[in-house]
Amino acid sequence: MIKQSRSDEAYQSYGLSAANGTTNLAVYRALIRAYPDRDRRRMLLDMIETRGNKGKWFAAAKDAGFFGVAIECAAVYGADPSTLLRAARNFLGKEEKLTATVALLALSSMQLSERWWV
Repeated sequence: MIKQSRSDEAYQSYGLSAANGTTNLAVYRALIRAYPDRDRRRMLLDMIETRGNKGKWFAAAKDAGFFGVAIECAAVYGADPSTLLRAARNFLGKEEKLTATVALLALSSMQLSERWWV
């Protein structure tokens, strides 16, 4: 379909569900490789909407540089606190809003989760 100039149709019909990988970040990167001319932020948002579990898309959003989307993902239950803390450490002194927000969200998530206290 892509070769037949039906890229939009291919993307909507197959691209969002056919992209695969071992992590959501790998899935996102596979989609970017398949559709390099599309808006990357829109593709990320489409993947989140299509596949759900928004908290698990934090790493993909962060690595893509969409920090606002990353913060939205981190604020949803399901984002791994250790991933959030690692991101806060890695972005310390670079992206203050991301660092502070994800660090606080990680601490909040840890407080709510019994496994961190056992």
